[in-house]
Amino acid sequence: MHNRGKKRGTSSGLDRKREDQTLQQQVQQEAVRLSIEHELGRLKREYDMGYGCHPLFIAALQLLFILFFGFLTYFLFSSFLQSLQAAPVSGNGNCCITKVSFSGDTDPHDSPLGFLIFASLGGLVVSIFFCWNYWRGYPLRHSRQFLYEYGFLLIACRGKRIIGSDAIRWRNIGTIWHTFSYNSDADSKSENYIIQDRDSTVFGSRIGKRLKEPSWLRQLIQRLPLSHVKHSRHSAPSRSPRHKFDAELGKQIEQLALPYLLPQALTIFEQGLPVHFGPLALHTRGIEYQGKLLPWHEFDRSHLVYHPSTDKEPATLSFRKQEDQPSRRKKYWAVVSSPQIPNFVLLRPLILSIVETRPSVSYTSLVAGEPAAITYHGLLAATASSITMHWGLNSWKGITDTSMTRQNNGTWKTTIMIRSEATELNMAFHDQNDAWDNHQHRDYSLKVSPHSEREARLSAR
Repeated sequence: MHNRGKKRGTSSGLDRKREDQTLQQQVQQEAVRLSIEHELGRLKREYDMGYGCHPLFIAALQLLFILFFGFLTYFLFSSFLQSLQAAPVSGNGNCCITKVSFSGDTDPHDSPLGFLIFASLGGLVVSIFFCWNYWRGYPLRHSRQFLYEYGFLLIACRGKRIIGSDAIRWRNIGTIWHTFSYNSDADSKSENYIIQDRDSTVFGSRIGKRLKEPSWLRQLIQRLPLSHVKHSRHSAPSRSPRHKFDAELGKQIEQLALPYLLPQALTIFEQGLPVHFGPLALHTRGIEYQGKLLPWHEFDRSHLVYHPSTDKEPATLSFRKQEDQPSRRKKYWAVVSSPQIPNFVLLRPLILSIVETRPSVSYTSLVAGEPAAITYHGLLAATASSITMHWGLNSWKGITDTSMTRQNNGTWKTTIMIRSEATELNMAFHDQNDAWDNHQHRDYSLKVSPHSEREARLSAR
């Protein structure tokens, strides 16, 4: 009888192992099919969901907990009985009377019985938490995440079947949310990423309801007090089902999506529309944050400081205004953190692209001895009521101030006469409030073509 039971158990174990292998093969086949369907390119890396422990392993750990606290209970209780037997005998010599009490000067935490109670309760809490954590995670052990060249794929499994999948291409990512919380009591942090596509659909929402805990348990967790949390989710989607990426994978996705997010944001900005980052927005007039505006001509790009995240603090980005007389005391105009700002990875590259690469001056032609039409659409253009072009030739010789005229498209234009000996045009601009745009203290310098080259081009035609 015993041997039959053993063979039956072995057969059951082999069947379970074959079922797991079959499901894993199905997951791999589904991944290949979906990667071709969504054109995700070459597979770079595969990730599991972090739930790989077998129930027998969990039971063994629980048994260790029970044995440990059982031996601890036996040892403490034996020590307690020995202390009773060693108590002094009463005056009549016939019996031993000992009064055991937690009153008076005796602290229950210092007594063996008090320590026994607290140790047992601690073991019970640890056991319950361990069982609950793996009870909800083990059925998802065959779920897989796939990082591809052009996108990401999630295949979710529960038990012995595939329950759903979700895929997204890097170019279709619209928003990346970063959540960060620090538990000061336990000295631990929780850091995750949440992704939305351009239609604001949260990645994983199509299968999220099947992956999460029961609704009553999820509601109970959300109601727990978290007063020890320093940084929490500010604006990330919290009510809809979602798939959360850990810090390592989330940072990889940020870098892979950035080459697609940056051109999209620049196109929006160049159309004259604001680019929103939660409470912060980039306008043609400047940077707006919490009701205050930092005009572009007052923005100091040299003090746009990025501070990476630590074990206790999320990553931050600091802004500072330009100062005519820089002081030793650094006072930042604003400091924003990654949980506050969606697409935080995009904010700094976009600001630098606007300040450094956005053309501020355009012209029809610059030829010595001929008039030149200069158009200004730089940092002062959107907010100024009047703009003056401060210019000179050949390293600022013959400095002249010329008023510019505002055009219907928001640019400013003027026409100047380039002298015949000119080889270089030097420019800077200021508005009615004497705010200057001097190309970050480098001035605008344009090469002037000789008049002979102009004649040669005309004759060649």
